[in-house]
Amino acid sequence: MEKATSAFFVMFIAILMLSACRAQYGDYAETVDVSKNDNLEAQQAYINVFLGDTGIFLSHIYAEPESAARFQSIFLDEYLGYEDEYEFEITHFLLIAVDGSNVPAVVLEVSPPYPGNRVILHYRGGTVYGYSFSFRSMRGIVLDGTFCSSGGVSRIAISNLQLSPSGFIEISVIGESDDIRTDEVGNAPGGTYAPIFFIRGEEVSYEKWQDFLEAHYSKEEAPWYAFYADTIAEDFAVCWNRFFDSVSEQLS
Repeated sequence: MEKATSAFFVMFIAILMLSACRAQYGDYAETVDVSKNDNLEAQQAYINVFLGDTGIFLSHIYAEPESAARFQSIFLDEYLGYEDEYEFEITHFLLIAVDGSNVPAVVLEVSPPYPGNRVILHYRGGTVYGYSFSFRSMRGIVLDGTFCSSGGVSRIAISNLQLSPSGFIEISVIGESDDIRTDEVGNAPGGTYAPIFFIRGEEVSYEKWQDFLEAHYSKEEAPWYAFYADTIAEDFAVCWNRFFDSVSEQLS
């Protein structure tokens, strides 16, 4: 009887967590299988990577093809030391949601050579995959997984991370701005350009674009945590619980 009650309690908590995810993070939670709770396994897998006990499979976020062949097996300290002229280090980390997965991703801030470079870790099926980003490709990160990227003064995108059908992390652009050439001089310098805006694949007005940006920037950003190698196991466990607590708070 006691075992049955305990099993029921665990399932009840899992259902509550799923409902909380749906409340904050939208339709992606529909893909979660509540009969499988990878969260504790994922937490330990991330910690094992930080401690150097296991490696990751690393790729650039834009690398092709979308298959396991693009990933290089490497330990985190090997990645941090692969350039002799730099002394790479992890300075901060945070947790964010991934569209289509009930396991959050870990975003690592890596410095130098350029302050704020990112490495995203995501646990899937017993393996931690890593994806490298530049700072301009991922800033203004929100707990729900959305973030801002820029390719220049006028090129701005609001995107999120999602799990592709083949199980790898990819960038899904929600809204973006760009410039289009309005003269007929080809690519010659000094041409005339005009801004253009898209939200979910549809062209929108400047006013709607500004409303869209304002809605994103009004969200609370995900908190960065200092990365201390000596205490990372304990620190990460605390931050992991805080992440799921923030999901549960959406129900209150």
